[in-house]
Amino acid sequence: MSLIDRLNKIAKQQQQILLPASKGTILTGEYITGDEKQWDNLIDDLKRIEDDSDREQWLRTFFIELFQILFAATSTLTLSIKTIALFINDLTKILPTRSHLSMSSMVGKSFIAAMSCVPEAATHEDMLIELVTKTTRIHSEVFKFSWLSSKLTNRAQTQLLRHLLKKSKYEITKFNLLAESSVGFSELVMLYLTAYNDENKMQKVKWYIQEANFICGKYALDSARCLDIFLSVSSTYIVNHYKFLIEYLNQSSLISHNGLDITLSQIVCFNLDKCDKDSVATYADMCAIMIKAKLLDGQLLYHNIQPTIDALQKMISDEEDMLERESMKGIDNPLAMAAALTTDEDDDFGDRRNRKPGKPANNEDNTDTVTKDTGIVEDMERSSSIPRKIVLLKSLLSHGCVEDAFLIVNRYPKCVLLDNEIPTLVTRIFEYIIRDIYSSTVLQPSKELAAPQKLMTENEQSLSTKPRLITENLSHNVDTTLSLNSKNIFYFQEWCDGIEQISNIDELFEKSHLLFSLIGFEIAKSGSLLCQICRIAIHDIEKYSVDDTSKLDEWVNYFRKFIFPAVPLLGINPTASNQIYCVMKLFPFEKRYIMYNEMITKLSQDILPLRMASNKAERDLRSILKALSIDTISKEARKLSNLVSSNPLATLIPVVKQIENYDKVSDLVVHSTRYYNDFAYDVLQYVLLLRLTQSRSALQEDGINESMWAQRLSIFIAGLSSECPEMDISNIIVFVIKKLHEGNAIATSILKQLLSKVAGIRDLNEVNNNSIIMLNSGEPLRQEARKLIFDFRDSHKERSSKLVSLFQKEHSITEIIILLYNLKLKTNITTDHYKILSTRSDDLNTLLWSFIELIKFCLSDENFASNVSSFESLHDIHHISVSWICHIWRDVYDKKGQINNTDLEGLLTNVNISHTEFHKIERSLFVKFWRFSLYDIYMDESLYYSEIEKMERKLTAQDLSTRKKKSLQQKKESLLSSLEVQKERIKNIHEYLHPLYGKWTENSDKDSLMSFLQYCIIPRAIFSPSDAIFTTHFIFYGFEVEYILKLLSSFMESNILNTLLFSATISEAGNLGIFFETFLLTLEEKRKANILSAIQKRDLYDCHTSMMDQIVDLLQEKNYMSIRNGIEFMKHVSNVFPVIDEQVGLLISALEYNLTSEEREDIKLPTNALIGHLKARLRKEQLPLNKFCELNEEEMKLKEEQDSEKAEIDNYLRALENEKKEANIRRKLETNKKKREAGIDSSNPDNQDINTENDLDDIYREETRDSRPREVNWPLGKVFRSMSETIYHLKMNNIKDVINTIKDEKLSSTITRCMESAMPEDEFRDTVYNTIKDFYKSLIRYENNPDFVDRLTEVREACNLLSQKQPETIADMYAEDSERTTPSASRYNNTGLVAKSSVLRPNVASKPSRDSYTTNRNDTKPTGRDDARFNRSGDRYKKIEKAHSNSKQNVYQNRQHSTGPERQQSYNRNSNTESSSRGVKRELPTGPEGSSTNKKPRNDTGNFKKNARYAPKSQEEQFYQKDSRNSSSNNNERMRYKGSFNKTKSNNSSTNVTKRFGNTPPKPHLPQGPRNQSSAGSRYQK
Repeated sequence: MSLIDRLNKIAKQQQQILLPASKGTILTGEYITGDEKQWDNLIDDLKRIEDDSDREQWLRTFFIELFQILFAATSTLTLSIKTIALFINDLTKILPTRSHLSMSSMVGKSFIAAMSCVPEAATHEDMLIELVTKTTRIHSEVFKFSWLSSKLTNRAQTQLLRHLLKKSKYEITKFNLLAESSVGFSELVMLYLTAYNDENKMQKVKWYIQEANFICGKYALDSARCLDIFLSVSSTYIVNHYKFLIEYLNQSSLISHNGLDITLSQIVCFNLDKCDKDSVATYADMCAIMIKAKLLDGQLLYHNIQPTIDALQKMISDEEDMLERESMKGIDNPLAMAAALTTDEDDDFGDRRNRKPGKPANNEDNTDTVTKDTGIVEDMERSSSIPRKIVLLKSLLSHGCVEDAFLIVNRYPKCVLLDNEIPTLVTRIFEYIIRDIYSSTVLQPSKELAAPQKLMTENEQSLSTKPRLITENLSHNVDTTLSLNSKNIFYFQEWCDGIEQISNIDELFEKSHLLFSLIGFEIAKSGSLLCQICRIAIHDIEKYSVDDTSKLDEWVNYFRKFIFPAVPLLGINPTASNQIYCVMKLFPFEKRYIMYNEMITKLSQDILPLRMASNKAERDLRSILKALSIDTISKEARKLSNLVSSNPLATLIPVVKQIENYDKVSDLVVHSTRYYNDFAYDVLQYVLLLRLTQSRSALQEDGINESMWAQRLSIFIAGLSSECPEMDISNIIVFVIKKLHEGNAIATSILKQLLSKVAGIRDLNEVNNNSIIMLNSGEPLRQEARKLIFDFRDSHKERSSKLVSLFQKEHSITEIIILLYNLKLKTNITTDHYKILSTRSDDLNTLLWSFIELIKFCLSDENFASNVSSFESLHDIHHISVSWICHIWRDVYDKKGQINNTDLEGLLTNVNISHTEFHKIERSLFVKFWRFSLYDIYMDESLYYSEIEKMERKLTAQDLSTRKKKSLQQKKESLLSSLEVQKERIKNIHEYLHPLYGKWTENSDKDSLMSFLQYCIIPRAIFSPSDAIFTTHFIFYGFEVEYILKLLSSFMESNILNTLLFSATISEAGNLGIFFETFLLTLEEKRKANILSAIQKRDLYDCHTSMMDQIVDLLQEKNYMSIRNGIEFMKHVSNVFPVIDEQVGLLISALEYNLTSEEREDIKLPTNALIGHLKARLRKEQLPLNKFCELNEEEMKLKEEQDSEKAEIDNYLRALENEKKEANIRRKLETNKKKREAGIDSSNPDNQDINTENDLDDIYREETRDSRPREVNWPLGKVFRSMSETIYHLKMNNIKDVINTIKDEKLSSTITRCMESAMPEDEFRDTVYNTIKDFYKSLIRYENNPDFVDRLTEVREACNLLSQKQPETIADMYAEDSERTTPSASRYNNTGLVAKSSVLRPNVASKPSRDSYTTNRNDTKPTGRDDARFNRSGDRYKKIEKAHSNSKQNVYQNRQHSTGPERQQSYNRNSNTESSSRGVKRELPTGPEGSSTNKKPRNDTGNFKKNARYAPKSQEEQFYQKDSRNSSSNNNERMRYKGSFNKTKSNNSSTNVTKRFGNTPPKPHLPQGPRNQSSAGSRYQK
């Protein structure tokens, strides 16, 4: 195949591609073979096409198909060439599109382009020439662009055409440049300037046109140039003279009046692109006015000025990227949100938009603050760099060119990002559109406003008036501003001409979809428009939503789409945001919460402007929170409230998170919430619910304490409800109720804080008895008592009532009572630790009590009865206990003032009380017991008179105002009146109950007594402190003492106190303690008043003894609840029990023994406090048994034996003291003798160190001196490191290194002297340990630190490994003592005794630390700085006190190791004789074990109390008594002595410890195993 054939083939293939041989898309078969009338449809099809590019494509396709049909070999076209030519001429007559592009030009160009595409056109030249010749309306285009032009003219015509083109196109006939005719153009400019400064120019328009034409003709000036000059001059006078411009152009011949003038458009486009930055705005305004006057085409002008569309899109893209980076500031780096709050110097959102488009944002966030001049320059540069297209668009919007402007914005919606004035101008137009409907619905027609008030002037001393003038200034600014007497208005008041206004809500919805879709959420730029729409919505909803719910749904959708998403863009505008909420609050809260959730989770994350505004609001919030403090609260709270009220959804979540993490923020935020608007309150409730419903535990890992986030949120919610009355927490109340059904701890936490902070109700835990009695007295005294215990329910009455109304609104009062009661019951069936169960039960019990107090205080009797279920319903249906039901309804019935036949008594009588055996207890007793309250049966008049005296003292004040005096006088009269009322009520009740007491006491058998205890006394005593006191006074109110003692004896004999306290909660144990406190106090008062007989006193003593046994048994238990509840019980009872000194000592010993192995701090602290209280009581008053009740013969005999035994011990101790004094004198004489022999002057202080004799007394004396450093400056870590080093040296037996670690000279010298002295190994180790311990205790602040105690234990173990090498000189000293004459053998100086005491001698303990809860029992005065003046005997008093502490701790433990008779003898000794040995420090070393040359133990005579039997035993007495009673005779005698004190009891009954030992308080043996009675009569068997 040749090259030519290949080219032809390729050309045919390309032709088939470009012009496929298929059926025509336009000229179908019906047009080819049909009538010419059908071709009119094609013209209609072209008319319907509005886009120029689409029209050009249609025409090109049409002509190609036409040529293919014409040039076909077998053409089936029925139309002639003439008809086709006429049809093409008709196509050119179609009206152009909005671009005003000429259809003749478009048709001609499409004809030529199609002709060039069809290859057959060259072979059908004649047909084409004929068609073109007859189509006259496209000749201009054919002669310009087609090769057919040469075929249509002859040679002469061609030459003439060229000549004409030369004249018209290439020869200058008129001057266009200013330099070509400077005079002519100057005259023209002066003419225009004169015209604009002529006041009558509007009447001379034609004259000025004639003059301008004359100048143009005279100087041959170009008309286009003259038009350009006129427009340039007019742009400078556009503000005041725009009407002259329009009138001149309409009458002038400079522009064409047949359609749009292309020359004018070209001139305007050129000047807009070339204008400087100062005149571009005014020139664009002039163009907008001409467009408004239909002289220019806005679309054509917009598309032909700079920048190009591609450049504009690039600017928009760059601006979006910059805004994206700005919106992510503080989010990309999570630490930026968690770091310390910093003040962000962020630009305003509008300033960022005005930044030069396409210029990237500065990556450096922390830049230096620019100067004021630099900022002004940057603002000018930004304003000058705004694209010309945007400037023109703003002018179109401001001058009301709605059609052109909206088409531009609709086609390029993102152009609003380049300037923030565009949305403002759009909303201005919309505000005008809704003006009529706003005036008709919101602002009703009113009379014409009167003229402004006239000014008063003084003219020649006479007053006159003149009108108040306001000058109106025309301005380019579209906003109207008023300043003093001048008013700035927009110069073009005709801007709204041609804009249609709406008249109904449907049109409002339609226009909103049209306009707001253009600017999106930028509607927020106009706060006034938002407010107007909101007011229209409120009026429409209130008018129609009652009957038509669809209307409400329409407004919900409208606000969800347009209005609500604009909230973040409002800036600091709380008024506008609150106006939006005024509409939204009419929506159901579910709809609102859906909007809130959508904003938080979607809109603020996906939409760039919203994300940017939300992020900026959050950063501003952090800055305010950083500056928020107590000092700046008044200033910063306003800022915070304005920010939160404007954009609550973006700011309240960080605020609530901050509250969850920090305690101090809550109070500050609560203070600022006073200034929140309603919108912020509603969002705050939503945010709180959002945080509360997150899946996280409300309890800490211990299962008792609340999580910190839950506690802080609960406190914050209560603070809001308390301090902000406008805050609505109704949905939170619903949440609390629902969570109570689930048993969630967060519900109880919130409810507890609401009752505490909002209602001001305080529980009665830890309230003294006098306050409780005042709370159960008359109302005036109750109010004073509430003030004392910080119960603020009286001052919070309004808040409390509002809170109760929320519960009433939900009909949930009874529901909450039942839920809390059931939750309390559920705590008893869980498997948690008893401590957790007890705490939860007490918390729920207190919460339920407080809630009932709230509703009883706030509700009237009628409302109470209507909101709380009846007695029968609560008991029969909901199974609530009698104690709670009576507590709920008792006060309501008491207000009726009835005594008998009350409704409550009738209910208690008729209702079938479950689990109560009324055949064992009188029902009347049960009813009366639960019917009355403490107010009904007891009053303390002294409390009334005390308050009255306070009032009288206040009334005598000199500076008291009359109003205050009147108020105090009324309070005083009220107190007196309530006193008399309560007196009368108690008197009437006494008369009513007195006959019944006799009936109740007729049956006093054990079953009836136990039933009374089981169904009445115990349940009510543990219910509350008030009921505990009531129970006591009800018993003593009418029962005789004999019956009361029987009741007490029955309770004690049942041995249920231990079980009762073990199974009770801590609060119930405290309430039971209050009951026993008041009960035993009343009995003790009767005993002191000798009201009790001798037998009754003895019975009371038996009850005390039994109670003491049960308490000791309880404290010996190892479980938590027994010990903790026992201590809580004794905390209240210890004021009146135990009374006898022996029992007090027994209880102290039991508590001290518990402390030796107790590690739980919540038990150790109250135990120490209780021990201190008991010791203080013991020091203050000591009551022996013989003063409490009469002793029998055996007890008297035992007392005499104890007194004689104590006298023998005192003689023995005196003998030991005398021996010590003799030894000291002998040692001093020997020392002086040696000094004289050596020739040393003892009076010279320089020679005192020569004495090398190691005197043990000196060593012991140094131990007792205060060697603690004066300055404690060691950190704890350094102390531990030093102790570790000391332990290492002790284990290696490196005493010298140990001495080096002790930085105290006195203590280190003590160890040195011990090394040089001869002493037993145990004594040496004890001395070293005590010295090291004293040193390290002096370096720390808290000696009970667990780590420090563990280190001391390691030091003790390491000291047990030490060994000492005995110096030779030590043996001589002991030999000298051994040669001394010893007294004759007796029971006081038995050698075996001394040896035994040496073996069993306990370790020497250092002076015990004094805890703040304990009390020192040492009766000697504390040693001061004058101790140095004391002699050697006086110095030993310190050692005596130290030894006493040690003996008290170890003697009790030593008894544990003794077995059989020894243990029994140890118990049977008189413990009070211990005080006689307080002066004894310890036994002195006795030499090697078993040596016959042991020294006698020394003793100092100290100051002993007169009643020495109360003093603790010394160790010498213990060993002495053990040995002296080892014989079988003594043992048998002791058994008989013990048995004389035991009453006739069965072997299985509990042993009475105190009675068994008579007047002697034994040291209790706290067993590790079960109790057992041995054959020898021992109470405990190990």
